Amino acid sequence: MVRKGEIGDISKIAEIFCQDIKETYKGILPKDYLDHMTVEKSKSTWMSFIEKKGNLCLTWDEYDILGFAGVKEDEERKRCTMLSSLYVAKDAQGKGIGKRLIEEVFREARRRESEFVSVSVVMENERAKNMYEGLGAKYERSYIYYFGVHPVQCGRYIWRL
Repeated sequence: MVRKGEIGDISKIAEIFCQDIKETYKGILPKDYLDHMTVEKSKSTWMSFIEKKGNLCLTWDEYDILGFAGVKEDEERKRCTMLSSLYVAKDAQGKGIGKRLIEEVFREARRRESEFVSVSVVMENERAKNMYEGLGAKYERSYIYYFGVHPVQCGRYIWRL
């Protein structure tokens, strides 16, 4: 059910990404930022991500792609793989798909001989924080990330493999 995302998956990945961000971050990110997100712009973002050397998009595919995880090298810590994104289609949420994708990210990190896996979280996204902490991630530090021109408080979490 987990497989490597391919160029042919970009439309579905972009659709899930756009829908999930608009739903998850409603009331957290500014409305104008969310209103300007489109599937077409998201296709470009994910095409660039997949094509970049060292990046990987893992998809959960049953009858269709229901979720995906972005994986890349962590730029801050040596021997660390980053879970750069995790999105699950709205009608598939709450079924353990996100947790299973994270398990696959851990497998990929071990394959890469990483000692750690990192993830960044918008601090107001309680659901994500609770899931990552429940899976053993340890809070490392906070920082400001800019969604366009909008500063948002984020946190960095780490798992030791």
